[in-house]
Amino acid sequence: MKTTHSQYMKELECHQDNINYYLSDSLDDIATLANGEHDAQYYKNELTPIIARLAHVNFMVQAMGKCIQNIKSKQ
Repeated sequence: MKTTHSQYMKELECHQDNINYYLSDSLDDIATLANGEHDAQYYKNELTPIIARLAHVNFMVQAMGKCIQNIKSKQ
């Protein structure tokens, strides 16, 4: 089954929504951390999931790039 242009566009929108969510969530968490005074272990524990979310954003951006390439090749 061939993937249609509209399916690729829908996939792009989904990636974009996820990226916006992950970035917004990460920035909110970083802002919360910036307002407190804690020991180094606390920050390490709190930053680990933030870094993981940002790594996932990188993966989603790469997926968007592949999707865009597929759209261009279908035109």
